[in-house]
Amino acid sequence: MDSSSHPAGQRPGLIMAIGGAEDKVRERVVLRRFVEACGGPDANIVVLATASEVPETGERYAGLFYGMDADTVEVLRIRTREDAVEAE
Repeated sequence: MDSSSHPAGQRPGLIMAIGGAEDKVRERVVLRRFVEACGGPDANIVVLATASEVPETGERYAGLFYGMDADTVEVLRIRTREDAVEAE
C-alpha cells in the first residue's frame, strides 16, 4: 500500500504476533526490535493479549515496552465479541 493514500502522511502500524515463549528477561531481542521498528522512544504501541488466559499478560508486555523506552503503550482488553465492538 502506498503511504500517499493515508491521511496527513499517516501510515499503517506494524503488527507483531507473539506466542509468549520469546525472551522477556535477558536480551529481549524480538521485543526490542519491535519497539525500534515502531519508532524507538517515539513508539506508540497497542497490546492485544487475546490468546492468553492470564489476565496480567497485557500489563506485563506494557511494562516491558515502557522499560524499553516506548512513548505510549495501551492495553486493549478484548475477551468477547462485544468487547471488540466497543473498542472500535
